[in-house]
Amino acid sequence: MKTIAALAHHTFLEAVRDKVLYLLLFFGLFAFGASRVLAPLALGEGRRITIDVGLAGLSLFGCLMTIFVGHQLIFREVERKTLYFVFARPIRRSSFVLGKYLGLVLTLACATASMGLLLVLVLAASRYEFGLALFQAFGLVFLELSIVAALAVLLASFTTPILAGLLTLAAYQVGHGSGDLFALLESSDGSGGAPWLQAITWVVPRLDLYHDTWPVLTGAGFGPVHLTLASAYAVIYASACLVLAGIILERRQLAL
Repeated sequence: MKTIAALAHHTFLEAVRDKVLYLLLFFGLFAFGASRVLAPLALGEGRRITIDVGLAGLSLFGCLMTIFVGHQLIFREVERKTLYFVFARPIRRSSFVLGKYLGLVLTLACATASMGLLLVLVLAASRYEFGLALFQAFGLVFLELSIVAALAVLLASFTTPILAGLLTLAAYQVGHGSGDLFALLESSDGSGGAPWLQAITWVVPRLDLYHDTWPVLTGAGFGPVHLTLASAYAVIYASACLVLAGIILERRQLAL
């Protein structure tokens, strides 16, 4: 556990040194600028525009941060030759993967909290109402990003940084439309492409569970069933990705 904690701490510090958290500044400017520009054009729906754009921006900026940090997690260690010194010690490669992932999740947790605070300040400055449902939405965005982070670690374990980044971004985009994919599967007659669609639904993350803004707009909040399902899915999907990443890295031949 000390080894995993040390790897997580090192990954977090490395992300901070890369100045990737400067994306938070752009998010603040983006959220404030969008609310100021679009609110007069929204015909009384300025609050809805601010919340929709703010939460969507929080998710997108978090995804970009995950890609910028996650796709370099293993490649950078190989490029610097530091990975060989790490594995020369009694450290399992699965522990290395878990430590890197936890460091990335810690970075995303700080980023989500910071961007959420910026959105709250924008709403307060605009005198728009918000409640507990908004903070529940922040938690769902964090769960979404934890899934994307696990997928980024998995792809980084066997692909190049550029390909891993592109595949992660593609999975993020497709995952947001996975609800439509399930609807297509249900409407299929069971022949032709249905088995392929069924296989895809097991691979593509169900990110549509995490970006519903209607409970935030109405103030009703998310029900306990939805929150439990979203949390359980994030844990299961991320765990599966990390297990596969550990297996791939265990079997990967690393030569000087």
